[in-house]
Amino acid sequence: MKQTTPDENAIRQKRGFTFAATGAVLGFVSCVLSQTNPVPELYHIILYGLTSIAILLIFAGLYFIFE
Repeated sequence: MKQTTPDENAIRQKRGFTFAATGAVLGFVSCVLSQTNPVPELYHIILYGLTSIAILLIFAGLYFIFE
Protein backbone atom coordinates (compact mmCIF):
# COMPACT_ATOMS: atom_id res chain seq x y z
CA MET A 1 0.00 0.00 0.00
CA LYS A 2 1.32 3.40 -0.96
CA GLN A 3 1.99 5.87 1.83
CA THR A 4 0.83 9.44 1.29
CA THR A 5 2.67 12.51 2.43
CA PRO A 6 1.14 15.01 4.84
CA ASP A 7 0.85 17.52 1.97
CA GLU A 8 -1.20 15.06 -0.09
CA ASN A 9 -3.40 14.35 2.92
CA ALA A 10 -4.02 18.07 3.44
CA ILE A 11 -5.02 18.48 -0.21
CA ARG A 12 -7.40 15.51 0.00
CA GLN A 13 -8.94 16.79 3.23
CA LYS A 14 -9.42 20.26 1.76
CA ARG A 15 -11.13 18.72 -1.27
CA GLY A 16 -13.27 16.60 1.06
CA PHE A 17 -14.39 19.56 3.15
CA THR A 18 -15.21 21.45 -0.05
CA PHE A 19 -17.38 18.59 -1.32
CA ALA A 20 -19.07 18.13 2.05
CA ALA A 21 -19.78 21.85 2.45
CA THR A 22 -21.14 22.10 -1.09
CA GLY A 23 -23.38 19.11 -0.44
CA ALA A 24 -24.61 20.57 2.84
CA VAL A 25 -25.49 23.91 1.22
CA LEU A 26 -27.21 22.16 -1.68
CA GLY A 27 -29.15 20.00 0.77
CA PHE A 28 -30.26 23.06 2.71
CA VAL A 29 -31.34 24.82 -0.49
CA SER A 30 -33.21 21.69 -1.57
CA CYS A 31 -34.96 21.52 1.80
CA VAL A 32 -36.03 25.17 1.69
CA LEU A 33 -37.21 24.92 -1.92
CA SER A 34 -39.16 21.74 -1.16
CA GLN A 35 -40.93 23.41 1.74
CA THR A 36 -41.71 26.71 0.02
CA ASN A 37 -42.58 25.04 -3.32
CA PRO A 38 -42.04 28.14 -5.52
CA VAL A 39 -42.47 26.20 -8.79
CA PRO A 40 -44.95 23.34 -8.34
CA GLU A 41 -43.90 21.66 -11.59
CA LEU A 42 -40.34 21.22 -10.29
CA TYR A 43 -41.30 19.88 -6.85
CA HIS A 44 -40.25 16.27 -7.48
CA ILE A 45 -37.03 17.27 -9.24
CA ILE A 46 -36.09 19.52 -6.33
CA LEU A 47 -37.15 17.03 -3.67
CA TYR A 48 -35.56 13.91 -5.12
CA GLY A 49 -32.97 15.22 -7.58
CA LEU A 50 -31.24 17.94 -5.58
CA THR A 51 -31.43 15.97 -2.36
CA SER A 52 -29.81 12.94 -4.01
CA ILE A 53 -27.03 15.06 -5.47
CA ALA A 54 -26.47 16.68 -2.06
CA ILE A 55 -26.20 13.30 -0.36
CA LEU A 56 -23.74 12.06 -2.98
CA LEU A 57 -21.58 15.16 -2.56
CA ILE A 58 -21.58 14.81 1.23
CA PHE A 59 -20.55 11.16 1.06
CA ALA A 60 -17.85 11.93 -1.52
CA GLY A 61 -16.53 14.59 0.83
CA LEU A 62 -16.54 12.17 3.75
CA TYR A 63 -14.66 9.66 1.63
CA PHE A 64 -11.93 12.19 0.84
CA ILE A 65 -11.72 13.32 4.47
CA PHE A 66 -11.48 9.90 6.09
CA GLU A 67 -9.51 7.94 3.49
